[in-house]
Amino acid sequence: MLRILISFVISLVLTMSPYLGWLFGRPQITCHSGPAYSSIEVDKPSDVTNKQNGNQNDPIPEGGTVPKGQAGTAQAENRLESVADSLLQDPAAASDEKAIDASMTDSGLVRIRYLNQSGKRMKLLVEKDGTRYTYDLKGDNSLESFPLQSGNGDYTIGILENTEGKRYRYLLTKTVSVHANANAAYLNSVQMIHWDPDMAAIKKAAELTSGVSREEEKVEKIHHFVVSNIRFHYSKLNNLPSTYLPVIDDTFRSGLGICYDFAALTAAMLRSVGIPAKLVMGYAEGVEGYHAWNEVYMEGRWVTIDTSYDSQMQENNGDYSMMKDSDAYQTEKKY
Repeated sequence: MLRILISFVISLVLTMSPYLGWLFGRPQITCHSGPAYSSIEVDKPSDVTNKQNGNQNDPIPEGGTVPKGQAGTAQAENRLESVADSLLQDPAAASDEKAIDASMTDSGLVRIRYLNQSGKRMKLLVEKDGTRYTYDLKGDNSLESFPLQSGNGDYTIGILENTEGKRYRYLLTKTVSVHANANAAYLNSVQMIHWDPDMAAIKKAAELTSGVSREEEKVEKIHHFVVSNIRFHYSKLNNLPSTYLPVIDDTFRSGLGICYDFAALTAAMLRSVGIPAKLVMGYAEGVEGYHAWNEVYMEGRWVTIDTSYDSQMQENNGDYSMMKDSDAYQTEKKY
């Protein structure tokens, strides 16, 4: 009997742990936007000579970025150029160049249509000036869209195939040029923030902002809706795969989500009404775990908003304001 009672108390404490801070006056928010990125390694083809000395396998954050200047950047840039030359000499690889669609780069977007015939895990690498982003690819020949969010200039786009563990090899690379409006990349529907006008959430955004001209008022209405109607899904954190992607209408209809879902829904609704919005990942003061929030461009400036934080504050009768102190947030990735 004592053992059953102890088990019950432990279970209750674990269930209530997100709320305990409130009982003792410490508003600690729980969040998780998926695992913090880990490194993958990309193999250089054996027939390509690396002109730089040092490690031939540069670690690339899985789903993340490497700031310019970190170890391996120079070698990676040289390797990407060499790989591109090698692929162009390979008729089979050259025929796959249509897989990378650069027709919308001036809107801050690259599109991929690739059929994975090997059954191995595929990734997309997007690199500019030493900053890299990696994404999982479906590889089912469907069209997938990805942001070119590192400003104007030349990007190297690479399609990668898993060889073993966290090791990948290049299948195809292509250089694309971007000459876009500074905020164009933050208005698109992309893999992590996928939306279209027929979605219920997007129709709701149009309804909420109908007749509203001021950008700040549009943001306020969408922020208020998300904060008031979506609640944090604590149990979802227990079974979250590393490849998880938000589904906007699932979050909208269920009224539940983790911070990644909140940020994706908020960004999609704002973008759909013409407000540039970033989905940002990293860490924040007062938030336990890896976090996701938004940066929104309104009235000529970028501001930080955090709908998952505010939803939990509202749920627990805490005070909050829509616009946050950006210094309280540590950014690791922006989409």
